[in-house]
Amino acid sequence: MSTMRQKQIRFIGYLSGIFITLAIINSLAMLLFFGKTFFSFFGFFVALLFYITYTLNKKGFHFLSKNLILLLFNFAIINISSTQGKGSASILLYFPLLSLYFLVFETVQWRWIVYWTLVSLLSYFYLESSEYSILKFGDMAKIDLNTLFQFNLFLSFLGEFLIMLMFIRVNHELENSYV
Repeated sequence: MSTMRQKQIRFIGYLSGIFITLAIINSLAMLLFFGKTFFSFFGFFVALLFYITYTLNKKGFHFLSKNLILLLFNFAIINISSTQGKGSASILLYFPLLSLYFLVFETVQWRWIVYWTLVSLLSYFYLESSEYSILKFGDMAKIDLNTLFQFNLFLSFLGEFLIMLMFIRVNHELENSYV
């Protein structure tokens, strides 16, 4: 098996774990700090879907797992942005997602990088044109917009940090396996 393929398989496994963790953090925050039970349960459901991608990756369905992770992440951003609104900074979650495309596919799979980048751009433009009401599940009007902004900024930074940390870890593991 090629080094790049090994790297992608390990990276997808770690990414699933990161996204499960972020979904659980979001769910707990929605429940404990914001008092939004529905959004908390929805976040746990998303965590379960990311667990399914982890399981698919472990069973050898790497291509499906990789694309399902990206689809779920895009869907989650659309849902969060639609529900929380424009001023919540939830679209900042696109930044870790865009860097993720390059890490998951690397530079040899340009058409997939371009494809998923276009999916994200179209999602963003659709969010803007619909005034952030594509998949609005519930009302977040009672939550302070500044608090949501800070929370989403924190999640974006944490997501980017964890993605880069896992990428470094996978590279380190592979380098040490050849020594």
